[in-house]
Amino acid sequence: MREFAAENGCSVRVIPQGTIVRLRFPFKLGHRNPLTDRLRHFRVWGQRCDEKQLPDLRLSRDFWIGCLSGLIDTDGCVRQKVNPKGTLHGSVEFATVSSTLAKQVSDALMRLGIVNRVRVDLRRQKHSHFVNGYVVASRRPIHIVEVSRATALVRLAGILNLRIGYERGRACFPGKQ
Repeated sequence: MREFAAENGCSVRVIPQGTIVRLRFPFKLGHRNPLTDRLRHFRVWGQRCDEKQLPDLRLSRDFWIGCLSGLIDTDGCVRQKVNPKGTLHGSVEFATVSSTLAKQVSDALMRLGIVNRVRVDLRRQKHSHFVNGYVVASRRPIHIVEVSRATALVRLAGILNLRIGYERGRACFPGKQ
């Protein structure tokens, strides 16, 4: 990534908690973004939302960690739930309308030793919503990859540098104790 950045005039920022590298392409009139071109080369950029998938290539562990981090940053969430007894539970979820991408994310998590489950949410298909007088209904089911077991969350938090941890069997979220 650093070599690619140097070749294309991108700025590089390394996240201090780990080895995640973020690139930013400087806008130049008439020039195409080399990051976008590279993603098009691997057929990751420009896919329809329900057909999104990652390339079927042998990819490194570091690639998968960076990929999962980016996917959770954009289409995921870290959630805290409190049951009726007052016990805190955490979960990390990634949502997509692409069943293939959901399976790939689930598989990548399993390869990293993180137990997860994929569920399909049909609620948005069944119920229409009115927004500004228009009916809004989803045409596609949402596939959700969920990590909710305490041991899996701790492992995931360690790999992706999520701000979630467990103390004496209770979930701890910074600033929400």
